[in-house]
Amino acid sequence: MEPSPSSSSDEDSHHHVRPELRLLTAVNNGKLDQVIAIIEATKAKNSPTDHLLRIGLVRAAERGQAFIAEYLLKNGAKPDGAPFGRSSPLLKAVETNQVQIVRLLLNHGGNVDIADKQGRTVLMIAACKNHWHALNELLRRGADVNKKDNKGRNVLHNLAADDDCSWGRDIIHLLLQQNIAIDGPEGQDDSRRSPLHWAVSTGKKELCEMLIMRPTAPRANINAREKKDKTPLHLAVAHGREDIVGLLIHYGADITAKSDGGWTVLHSACQQGSVKILGMLLEAGAEINAQLLNGQTPLHEAVHSGHLEIVKELLLHEECKRAVKDAFGITPFVRAAQKKHKEIIHLLAPFNHVETLSKDALAACTGFNATIIDFGNFPGGKSVQKKAVYEILYGRDVIDPRKPAYNILPRHRKAADFRWIHIPTNNINWIEDLLAKVFIEEGADDVEGYMDLQQSLSYQHGGKLAHSRFMTPACRITTRAQKSADDELSEDAATEQGPPQIFINSRTNVQLKTVPATKPARRNPPKQVSKSNIFFCMPYLHYETDSRRCEMQGAIKRAELSKNGIPSTRAITYDEMLIRAYLVTQNSSLHVRRTLDQSFYHNIDTQTRDWDQVIYRYQLKHNKADSVDPKIFMVDQLWMWTLGKDLIVTSFPQRWQQAKNDPMNVLDNIIETITSRRREPVRTVYDLAMTITECCLGVYDRLCIGDNAFQFLDMFESTLGDATDREDLLFKEFNVASLQASAWLQQRHQRPDRMLGHGTKEAASANIFERFQLVDPSSDPLFVDKLLDISQETMLLAETKDIRDELNMIAIIFRTQQQVLPELEMVIADIYGEQHRSQQSVKKPIREQLRNTEMRMKEIERMDKQAERVYMSVIDLLDLKQKQDANAFEGRMARNQAESTARQSQIIMVFTIVTIIFLPLNFIAAVFAINIREFPRDPNQDGALPLAYVSKYTFGIGFAVSVPMIAIALSLDGMTKSFSEMKRVWREIWPRKRTKNGVRDQEDGRGPTDLDWTLLAEKRTLSISHAYGHHDRASRE
Repeated sequence: MEPSPSSSSDEDSHHHVRPELRLLTAVNNGKLDQVIAIIEATKAKNSPTDHLLRIGLVRAAERGQAFIAEYLLKNGAKPDGAPFGRSSPLLKAVETNQVQIVRLLLNHGGNVDIADKQGRTVLMIAACKNHWHALNELLRRGADVNKKDNKGRNVLHNLAADDDCSWGRDIIHLLLQQNIAIDGPEGQDDSRRSPLHWAVSTGKKELCEMLIMRPTAPRANINAREKKDKTPLHLAVAHGREDIVGLLIHYGADITAKSDGGWTVLHSACQQGSVKILGMLLEAGAEINAQLLNGQTPLHEAVHSGHLEIVKELLLHEECKRAVKDAFGITPFVRAAQKKHKEIIHLLAPFNHVETLSKDALAACTGFNATIIDFGNFPGGKSVQKKAVYEILYGRDVIDPRKPAYNILPRHRKAADFRWIHIPTNNINWIEDLLAKVFIEEGADDVEGYMDLQQSLSYQHGGKLAHSRFMTPACRITTRAQKSADDELSEDAATEQGPPQIFINSRTNVQLKTVPATKPARRNPPKQVSKSNIFFCMPYLHYETDSRRCEMQGAIKRAELSKNGIPSTRAITYDEMLIRAYLVTQNSSLHVRRTLDQSFYHNIDTQTRDWDQVIYRYQLKHNKADSVDPKIFMVDQLWMWTLGKDLIVTSFPQRWQQAKNDPMNVLDNIIETITSRRREPVRTVYDLAMTITECCLGVYDRLCIGDNAFQFLDMFESTLGDATDREDLLFKEFNVASLQASAWLQQRHQRPDRMLGHGTKEAASANIFERFQLVDPSSDPLFVDKLLDISQETMLLAETKDIRDELNMIAIIFRTQQQVLPELEMVIADIYGEQHRSQQSVKKPIREQLRNTEMRMKEIERMDKQAERVYMSVIDLLDLKQKQDANAFEGRMARNQAESTARQSQIIMVFTIVTIIFLPLNFIAAVFAINIREFPRDPNQDGALPLAYVSKYTFGIGFAVSVPMIAIALSLDGMTKSFSEMKRVWREIWPRKRTKNGVRDQEDGRGPTDLDWTLLAEKRTLSISHAYGHHDRASRE
């Protein structure tokens, strides 16, 4: 039978098909004979068969054609396929789970660790495909379980990282039984992540648990850190894996671990937004106030991400700090304003967290009253109110507790043009809360302006001691955001409807509404809106009594002891409650009043120096100790914020337990000044600002204070006068002592004195010393002690130095005022220039204040020069005394020698008396010892003399001679004085007169009187002053 035309054409086309295609078709159909035929035909043509064998083996491995694969392997097919990353038969067999082919290839030398282009080995592919038998075969044949792909991942990394992997629990169990690394350098990929890191990232809870609870050691490190120091818990929280977070916490994951930048798991939770995860972390003990390197807390992150529920959850915890500032000075409240999260803004507002205030803070807020004065259409042009600080900052409306009890801005009050609010203490915390409330009432839109106001509170000096904290004197201006025309129209409409109502402490529904008013609000005509805010800080002098100051210092010490855990008594005054609440907390916000020395010596304890103030000593000296409570200088701070055109806020302290009717009460003086009809009325906040500075500067104006008890500068002058008198008296005493020393030297050494050589006629006469001669040169020269004793001079020197120190401190206060006042003048003048107002109304009052300050400064300089003269005079006096010490020491040595001579004379007198007594007795006894015939001897007693006979003559003659001689020796001084008196009487009877240079001298032998000493000292003083005057004139010329 002949073939049909169609069949012949098929054969022709079959012979023209490429052998590769025919081989693949045969392998796909499992036709071994066709495969053999194609291979043999190719060999018959002497064509290479490597390519056909390779592609045939790959296809046979893929389709599971074991016989064809075995044939091809026996005919030279390579089990690993082509080099350089081409398809491998083993990879295809593993992918399709052809276990028989896998064994066949491995039996023929296949590479058990062969990998694809991504570096993934057949072991990784078998595990990912959940081919347990293939995996087991590869492991049995020695596959390397720690082999890594191009990303540095081993088989467990890939199982954990790939979302498409459908592996089973048996696969993981089989791998974990091997010696596979799951931690350390061998168990980390290029990003230093372990399999556990990838498992938590992709949400494979079962794998996480198997890694953590690996039956054979080592187990996975639950706190392992990757390249950015993130732990598995960090990743689980960041990806919102609630179940895995609970698992890791259960197995002891480090809840406080920090990654790069100080990032904690709580920060990640607040950024991610899962309330459940946040609750688990807080319950496990996560630090709610942990800070990043940039200072941000978890609350910052929650606010930044806008997670309202997270913010609410954080605020439920009392330990959560709401006002922490990051490295850029941003609080969570400011962050919410930057991100325009209105609900979070009101949720974080200070008035919504009254429950966070301590008992002492609540008591202080209630006990201290703020002063609110509205200027406008009122009787007298103003309305004065006194309200507790608590009511202004944190109070709630009685009718609707969700609303504030008091609005800071005066817009809701029809007749008010602008308002002044005064806080009676330098408490940064209260000021911050007040500014935050103003910010919210203005709509929370001017974020930059509010941040600038917050920044003004950071210009403060810090230190360890309570008086180390004070605000740096300055005047700064900040820009206010300008509203568009649409904003102004909407604001006017809102004003007609009623003021914005702030709803307080509504954790679930925080909102801002506008409540319609019963009557349309009448507004004043439109005015120029100020584009700036002004912050002004200046120190000024005030006073405090010593008892009140001691009470304040005692309260500070008790508060510090209570901070250190030492129990103390309960605070009974509002002032002490204020200190306990705001001074010794972690972020101390209270600036206490400082004494004059504390304002200069910031970092030392000035308790002793405070009790040594000039005015303190003056009052004790001129009053009875039990009838006066001495006053001392204090340095207070004026803080002032001018917020736009309708609000001014001030803060300066009052006295400790401020008494009523205090003539030095600055606040009362300001109110009295603005009420006075003799002054121009206050029309703007800037006029009020200048009036406030004027009253603070003029606290010690002598023209304003009639009570002498407050004329402290007069006390300085009086003390300086006393010091001058004491210096003059000491100089005169030195003159008298030096003249006595000169006379003593003249009398002792018979030489002219060198101390009076000043060129005067009196000094030229050597006989003048005869009037100052001591009667007895050997007597005690008293001038020695006066010349050697310098205690009075050193005391005067120290007192004068203290006066100069305090004057210098006061001068520094005045100079600081002179520096900041021109800045205030310039700022207000610029604002008036923008409003096209006369700048003369600014320059005149400021320059008047500067002129008064300059006058006070000159008065201080005048007193300092006087104190300097006293100081230098005392130094000169000490120098003269030092030069006179040689004569004084000579006098002291003479006195000591005289005393020694007197003692020796007494000893000699004793020996003399003994000699006088026994010498005659000895002589008479010697006479009786001579064998003289005339002596009546007793022949019965061997010629011895009778005792009665010997005693009669021996003692009789001996005492007759000794007694008169002893009497003469004891009365020798009296006899000498009697002789001198007789000589003096003789001279009086026959006076001797002589005249020399017209001066008549009486040589009566007496020493000079006190009047003589004084007259000579005055002459000598005039002489020295005359000489100094010539010297000063010569120096000036």
